[in-house]
This record gives sequence, structure tokens and C-alpha cells, in this order.
Amino acid sequence: MAAVAVLVVIAIAGIVLTGLRGRAPSGAGASDPDTTRGDAPALTPPVPTPPGEAEAGPNQLVFAPKANLLSPSAIAKLARIAKAAKAESRSVVIALKIEIRGDRDEQSELANKRVTAVRQLLEENGISTGAISWTIAEMPKGLVSVPELNRADLILK
Repeated sequence: MAAVAVLVVIAIAGIVLTGLRGRAPSGAGASDPDTTRGDAPALTPPVPTPPGEAEAGPNQLVFAPKANLLSPSAIAKLARIAKAAKAESRSVVIALKIEIRGDRDEQSELANKRVTAVRQLLEENGISTGAISWTIAEMPKGLVSVPELNRADLILK
């Protein structure tokens, strides 16, 4: 169990470092166009609303199958959750589930990418890194529905 936790931490650290290396330095010149914000055209198409998002609970975020991007409505929901957590001085636990099956490595990688996406958005919405934790539960095959596998539960503690 401890070995799995260590591997998860190492994987997440790698993902974070990769993301940090890809960012432009903060002193980038004014002539450098920022294609990620404002009126600039999007580099990727907008994320459609995934199946099951309408049925999700107030503290649940739904991802499209095999994706780690959140829809605009899920990002708005996350912002509301972060605002409530910040106002109440509570920490946030990101909880995901994967199934024990042959593609465990791919599932773990996707779950880690989803955790990173949610964690970054929480931080952007004012939740400190120390107030965010996560858990990825491995469930026996067949005991978890497909919607549960594509969902992140945000638990305020």
C-alpha cells in the first residue's frame, strides 16, 4: 500500500514538473502573444459537456471518457466549491476511482492527470496547495459504474 502511494506521488510530481517546464517565463516580453487567454483563438476546441454531468451531485465533477479536461460548467462548479471551501477554511480531498483490470497503468495515468487538472484549478481559485489532498481508490472490476469511473468527488474537510 505504501509502495502504491509512493508511485502515485512520483507520477504526480513528474506531471507537475512537466507542466512547469512548458510554461513561458513570467518575464516574457509584451510583444509575446498569449494564446491561452483573452480574445486569442483557442488552441484546442472547447470541451463538450460529458455524459452524466447533469446527473452529477453538487460536489462531483464529470470527465468525458478517457479525458482529463473539464467542461466550462464543471469548471464553474469547481470555482463555487473552492469559494465555499475558502470561506469556511476547509481543505479539499479529490477522490477518484479506478478498476482493477488489465489496463491499470493507463487508468492510473489518467486518474493522475485528472487529479492534477482539478488540483491546478483549485489552486487558481485560491485553495492553497497544503489544503488539497487526493485519493485514488482501486475497486474490483464490475463494482464501479462507468459514470463513477469518470467522476471526481470533491470532499470538504
